[in-house]
Amino acid sequence: MLPLSAVIYSNPQCNVKLPQKPHSITVAVVFAVHPTDQFLHWKRSFDPSLAVWQCAPGQLIQGISKGTFEIQPFFLPLCAPSAATSPSPSSPSLRSFVNHLTTDNSPAMTFADYKPKLFRSSIRDKNDEIKRFIESLLDTASSDLEENVENIGNLAKYKSECRFIKKIVLAVSNMHKKQPPMTYSESVFNYTLLFPCLSATSSFLNDTNTVETYFTPGEEPLRAMVEQLTMINLKVDNRKSYKADGVIRSSKMNDLEVLLIETAGSFQSKDEYKISFDNIKGMFALLAMAKSIADYFSHASVETFGKLKLYYVQASDEYLRLWPIQYISNGICKYNREDKLKIRVDEPLQTAKELVDFFNA
Repeated sequence: MLPLSAVIYSNPQCNVKLPQKPHSITVAVVFAVHPTDQFLHWKRSFDPSLAVWQCAPGQLIQGISKGTFEIQPFFLPLCAPSAATSPSPSSPSLRSFVNHLTTDNSPAMTFADYKPKLFRSSIRDKNDEIKRFIESLLDTASSDLEENVENIGNLAKYKSECRFIKKIVLAVSNMHKKQPPMTYSESVFNYTLLFPCLSATSSFLNDTNTVETYFTPGEEPLRAMVEQLTMINLKVDNRKSYKADGVIRSSKMNDLEVLLIETAGSFQSKDEYKISFDNIKGMFALLAMAKSIADYFSHASVETFGKLKLYYVQASDEYLRLWPIQYISNGICKYNREDKLKIRVDEPLQTAKELVDFFNA
């Protein structure tokens, strides 16, 4: 029977000693075998078999998530799903612990529940510090997400990722408080959850590339639509011009618009006519945005233009839908839904995870 202390050790940089209880707890007590993928993972904190050990297993899990304790490299391959490539000793992976984010009041959630996205892939490729940050942020989250997020410091190497995740979690925390509820009005829906998420996305893009994006909320006239109407000599009535609920623009590229959002009423509003109308309206807005970009970069090749994707975020009922547009060939553009997210007000942890993925598509 392998003692738990044989596979866990204290991080020398943290000056925190391993508690005495792990020396008397065996690996079999706190680890379980996944029924299908055949790898080891932590039992949930409320598992009845852990009751005799009181809070000791929970303290160890939190210690690993914060980087206070480390997993021995020889033990890490046992924690990787059999279908996945086994990690090499030189690049240990905490995938199993990221995959099994657990809280005291919610069941374990695996990444099998979500579509693979660029953000999760990038997190797995980064070193263990950023993974531990994700774990400590979400693993310890409760209904009071704001308190947890304020207690977690930024990592010097990954400030952009940390700021982005914190802003998303704080938005979900405000949503969960329901003061006022997002069902009150479209404005409350926008300013409680949607605008903070888009502002966080714009800031994250700003930190990670040189396009210098910024987000403008609230009945914002779409400049691309005005430009295209002017080019075909149509009279533009500013009182009736296209106004989006929010737009992300690039200040480095003549304020070209790259993303817009339309909200079809308050949260859980089921106005099917407005939802359908907004979908068509968003498609024409994206076409105007694509045409303005093509006009600005008039000497770019068709192949380069075909790599461009512009995005429309549609918020309706209790869902967010992501609609990109992309040029294919011979004047044909592809417009199809790339993602759909259900906003679960009473499940803030899961909603935070999915929003992080959604806005990093």
